Amino acid sequence: AGFVAHQAAWGFDLEPLTDAELEVMTILWSDGEMKPQEILERFPRAITNSTLRSFLTDLVEKGHVTRVRRGKAYFYRPLTKRD
Repeated sequence: AGFVAHQAAWGFDLEPLTDAELEVMTILWSDGEMKPQEILERFPRAITNSTLRSFLTDLVEKGHVTRVRRGKAYFYRPLTKRD
């Protein structure tokens, strides 16, 4: 399964995903909006919290993911869809 690299509503192409970013997206596509710790618990291999946060920052900057703050926590959800 791949991903949609074009968001028609925005009218521009998004940067492609790295393998690690695709792992994060697969979790978000499967389980929906979640906190970084929840993503970390589902990640298919051992990574640090700071590594995951780096992936999430890159995904937000690339336009694949959005985040919203609720209280002290950030929640991340996918903007692009799996094809």
